[in-house]
Amino acid sequence: MKYYLQVLLAISIYMSHFDPFHSMCWVFISRDTRDFDIIREADRIASKVSASLWEAASCATPDIRTGEVHIEAHSFNYVGNYKNIVIADNPVYEKWNPDLSNLMEEKYKEIKADMVSLLTDMAASYFDGTISPGGDHYVIRVRD
Repeated sequence: MKYYLQVLLAISIYMSHFDPFHSMCWVFISRDTRDFDIIREADRIASKVSASLWEAASCATPDIRTGEVHIEAHSFNYVGNYKNIVIADNPVYEKWNPDLSNLMEEKYKEIKADMVSLLTDMAASYFDGTISPGGDHYVIRVRD
């Protein structure tokens, strides 16, 4: 019987014309505490992504534009691909300002909600055998 789902996340942050910020982290979801684990891990991922976005934005000053988050979620049987455009090419931010701060806060909430959905779908696929094609910002496929 399957008791734990382990997911390796490869996170890439693209900001303006700079080299991407890359990081990796593991997510562990127990069959018995699935809902709690998913919310906890989604919050941790969103916090990590948000911190990386702020770091990338500070490096891109005075030309903060085209910010994107890409996450590949790898489990034993499935791969999830997530993409979220955080900053579109217009407007271009030159430095921190309240509009940029509000945008980043909204994107944090959106990424957290998306990670809850992604991890919920991956856990359902792993524990229950139900296959989900994905959501608004992500696609889940069977590993080749």
